[in-house]
Amino acid sequence: TVPSPRGMEWWDVARSIRFSMQGVVLVGPIVHAWYQCLAIYVPGTSIARVLSRVALDQFVFHPPFLALRIGFLWFLEEKATVQ
Repeated sequence: TVPSPRGMEWWDVARSIRFSMQGVVLVGPIVHAWYQCLAIYVPGTSIARVLSRVALDQFVFHPPFLALRIGFLWFLEEKATVQ
């Protein structure tokens, strides 16, 4: 939506709350723990170590995590129920 010069009718408060909940409850704690694990199990700053962490992050962690995030948003939007 396009912002209106007359006010904030364009702002979807419920959507902002859903995404805030997702960040606080799901994304923040899980991603924090994941990056701590990467730092412990793949330590170092060499190119090989950094590329290993990036590969693990992009190809191992993020595909299932993306599905979890989408499912969580569907749950918050009450789209998970069968109609």
